[in-house]
Amino acid sequence: MDNRQTLGFAGVAAQTIGVFTPLVSMPIIGSMSYINNGKGDGVIILGLAFVSLLILAARRYRLLWFTGLASLGLLAFTYINISNAMALAAVSLADNPFAGLATMQLQWGWGVLIVGSVLVLAAAAARPAAPPAQG
Repeated sequence: MDNRQTLGFAGVAAQTIGVFTPLVSMPIIGSMSYINNGKGDGVIILGLAFVSLLILAARRYRLLWFTGLASLGLLAFTYINISNAMALAAVSLADNPFAGLATMQLQWGWGVLIVGSVLVLAAAAARPAAPPAQG
């Protein structure tokens, strides 16, 4: 297995694990993952991770640009939506004594998903290993 496959498989593993890790948490509700009981965008990330796995098995590394960038794009889209919701909640509930119950906090799952997507892109960008020297 060459270094590109190692990077890619590590990225796919991180993405697969990452969709089940907490992304946001809220008082009373608790933590929410990206998979969200099969209704969230985490299903798309899992699909992209599976496609990346097939690409890695076929050793067609350039195609990983598509799956890696699509994953990062979806993560950015979700992050922007969550940030907008947090800002809207802060403004809407500014004078409400129960505003603290609506606060969202980002969790560590973001890091796992971002690292996984970056590793998939690293596998796409990596150069093939040089053949061993004949001596």
